[in-house]
Amino acid sequence: RESHIVAACAPGEYHEMGILTLALFLRRRGFSLTYLGQNIGASQLEEVLSKVRPDLLLLSASTLPSAAELLEAARYVRTQPGNDRLLVAFGGRVFGLLPMLAAHVPAIHIASNAREAGQQIAHLLADAPSRPALPPVTLPSLAAQEALGLMRQYRPELTALVLRAATAAVDERCDCACILTTTAELLNLIEAALVFEEPAALEHALDLRWDAMPPSGSPLRWLAQHAALIRDACSSALPVSAFRQVSPHLDALWHAFAEAPESQVS
Repeated sequence: RESHIVAACAPGEYHEMGILTLALFLRRRGFSLTYLGQNIGASQLEEVLSKVRPDLLLLSASTLPSAAELLEAARYVRTQPGNDRLLVAFGGRVFGLLPMLAAHVPAIHIASNAREAGQQIAHLLADAPSRPALPPVTLPSLAAQEALGLMRQYRPELTALVLRAATAAVDERCDCACILTTTAELLNLIEAALVFEEPAALEHALDLRWDAMPPSGSPLRWLAQHAALIRDACSSALPVSAFRQVSPHLDALWHAFAEAPESQVS
């Protein structure tokens, strides 16, 4: 039978232009393709896979948080019964911006250019014994899993601590809603970096600034101050072992904002 592809945005991913363009390109090349669209959860994805039984699953993410969701979805799909012959591939803006992330995903990283990616996928699906083996599924360290679980468990308390401190400390033009939005986005970035166990991913927070800012934008000095408040809240609320695991990520995020010139943020 002809090869069939299922394409979807990772959980939490709403930017679909790239993968939609690639899906259209693959259809023009003659591939049978099911396009699922934005924000497809792992369980929903597995339900479709069990019905369609495709040859290739293609996932996309453009932000650090959605890349973390993509990683967990790929792990989930790869470990489900009956998927041992399923090829899994992935791509998206964030993997070009932060190349260290791709090595953690148990799937094949495809090119960012639609034409090159289409050629790469055609090669993957060719009837040949030279199909590449998928990378092994690896799990995060127990220390990282514990720290991530506690970050999520203590998130309401962390948010309350930051809100209390930030109300008096941040720029006067920022109201409570703005503070809560930025706190949530920065915590999302920290948790995503923890999933990958890659503090270095947060050193590029300026490049990810629209994932960490309200739409109206935020002064760089406020983001640096906000990152410091999150670190203080984690130091107060988290158990010592968890804070020790999270600390490099918190430092990387603060340095990304504190050491950059204000002109880099519009």
